[in-house]
Amino acid sequence: MSEKDAAIEGLIRELEAPARELAEAAQGKLAAMGEPAVPFLLRALEHPRRGLRVGAALTLGRMGEVRATTKLIDIAENDEDSSVRPLALRAISDIAGPEATDELKIFFIRRLGDEDMFVRALACRGLGKIGDATSREALQLATKDKEQWVRDVAREALATADLRKAAKGDAEAGGPAPGDVCADPPATEQALVVRGEAAPPPKLAQLRSLDPAVQRQAQEQLVAHGGRVVPHVARLLWVHEKSTRRAAMEVLGRVGTAPAVAQLARLLDSDELEAGLRAAALYALGQAAEGARRRGEVPALAFPLELVEAHLDDPDRYVRAAAVVALVRAGGDARRLGVQALVDDEEEWVHVAGGRALAEVATGADRVLRDALLSGLVRITDPSAQTHLLCALAKILDPPQPDDQIVVGPVSFFFESDEETVREAALLLVLAASRQLDGALLARIHELLERDPEAEPLIANALRRKARAGDEAPVALLVRLLRSSEVSTVEAACEALTRIGGVAAVDGLITLANSPRSASRLGAEALARLDPDAAVTAGSDGQGRWSRQLQPRCDCGGSLGWVDAGEREELRCPDCDSEYVQAGNGRVFRADRTPFGNCLCCRRKQPLIRDGRGQTLVCPATDEVHIRPHDAPRQILRLSALPLGACACCDEPQPLVPVAERVVCRRTRREHLPSPEGYRLPGQQPAIAADIDAINAALLAGSLGIGQSGVPLDPRDEDDE
Repeated sequence: MSEKDAAIEGLIRELEAPARELAEAAQGKLAAMGEPAVPFLLRALEHPRRGLRVGAALTLGRMGEVRATTKLIDIAENDEDSSVRPLALRAISDIAGPEATDELKIFFIRRLGDEDMFVRALACRGLGKIGDATSREALQLATKDKEQWVRDVAREALATADLRKAAKGDAEAGGPAPGDVCADPPATEQALVVRGEAAPPPKLAQLRSLDPAVQRQAQEQLVAHGGRVVPHVARLLWVHEKSTRRAAMEVLGRVGTAPAVAQLARLLDSDELEAGLRAAALYALGQAAEGARRRGEVPALAFPLELVEAHLDDPDRYVRAAAVVALVRAGGDARRLGVQALVDDEEEWVHVAGGRALAEVATGADRVLRDALLSGLVRITDPSAQTHLLCALAKILDPPQPDDQIVVGPVSFFFESDEETVREAALLLVLAASRQLDGALLARIHELLERDPEAEPLIANALRRKARAGDEAPVALLVRLLRSSEVSTVEAACEALTRIGGVAAVDGLITLANSPRSASRLGAEALARLDPDAAVTAGSDGQGRWSRQLQPRCDCGGSLGWVDAGEREELRCPDCDSEYVQAGNGRVFRADRTPFGNCLCCRRKQPLIRDGRGQTLVCPATDEVHIRPHDAPRQILRLSALPLGACACCDEPQPLVPVAERVVCRRTRREHLPSPEGYRLPGQQPAIAADIDAINAALLAGSLGIGQSGVPLDPRDEDDE
């Protein structure tokens, strides 16, 4: 199965989420996918689970998928679950249009005689979208329906049909003008007025609409009125229509005042509430608690913790998931309780819904949840849930503490996941929690960018947060991110490189600043922000061209400068007269603290390095071999200046010296014999030290600290010369 098919399958599963916002989000994503999702949705229409059939039907209606009409008609007429039939009819009414077949028109007209007023109302809606003469005639009859609400819908549908007719230039006219459709308040709204109480707010009756768009518009306007709508909306919690009850719960959850929470708790505590509505009430309570927490209120004053906790043992998995989500959104002790219930439950949907909620609201204040989440990750197998929990952990550990390093081992297990989203979330979490960026981790990040360039902003921001002065490990990766087409990625990479500093970082910024790209200004701005007292800076020539500028400094803070010392130039501090040597990358070392000493062949001394084939010391500029006597390591000698040459018996060659008419190694005293090429020692060649390449690379990169090579930091600790 391809990654796209797997993503579609995952969204299909989410169609049966009890919380309307989750189910509608899945519908929207599937509708946006278009044609690739249609075969999956058509198959889901035949699924034994009610929620999947309903979700697939509504999604196909949302897409206007004409190919689904026949199947949807069959469901609307014959589905074994009577609650599914009107929802299939709603999907058909979404698909309906002027090109509808006679079969579909007849289907709608027959529904006008159904006993269920919701079915009759939906049939009116479909006929209004078809809008031909036959449909308008049927709608005129429906305006005399026994139910006021159906009559209102029929009038709205007639207005829609007449507008369509006018747009086509049809000479036939009739029906009320759009603005006159609901001139009189419907009976449902009038019935909500109580003697001595203010009139209900506008749009209250539209919460009972079968059109989701109308319901959502009414919800937005009611929420804008705040707490004063609570008494009116609360009455809709007890009406017959489930969609209205859900819409009312969502309004109260978003209003989130103590009276709104009390009404939701009262409903949740009632015995008559079925599982789907229990779940919706729990989601609304969670939304109310989260709103109170964000406003700085104390959720515990209104949040019915014990009532919500009791639903963690509900036999319905969707109710348990909703209870977990409510607790997670409430924060504090409730969030800890919800997370524990999340990891202890065995149902995937509980893991997915709870994990998604936690990923949305988790902060650094939830650090106490770290160990519970790590434990849960070991047991949870659903990739979506794993991704959500890894993202939540990344938020919780920002900024990381020293002991957060313990998450790196367990989370690294997910690097091998078959799901790309899981691998990416695990990598970003380890990146956030790691105290140091090692080569293996950086290599994985490079691999991730090769597979998924969309991860660039996440990685750039993570590296920006971890950037430290002198930590050159991520520089190559950051320079790569400078090539991104995303401005936010380039900005984050520039900021990180500015913090790190050094030759490689500054050179990367210079390349960007001198490029013809529009992002070059970001590179120039970053270079202008460099510390002017740093050892490596950059300057502009006035024509917009930038170049690197080195201004090394002494440990005492003085600016180093070159001083003519006869045959050589010495880099010295004018304040304390300390001598320094400068490596090819611009980094400076105290002359008496270089790992292997300094060359004698260049006018400006270079720090010696290993040659890579053994432990022979060479100048990186000229490759000339130098010898460091074992008993006087700071008395460097040029091999070309030794009359007898160097030995072949030591890993690091030593001078040959004459002793009693023999030529021996100064260190081992082993005799060497003359040959046409010089003195040699019969036998095997000396072994090459395993760490030569590593030391050379570190020295050339400027990342080898003084003392790491075994050379003592204090000259008093050195061997006597």
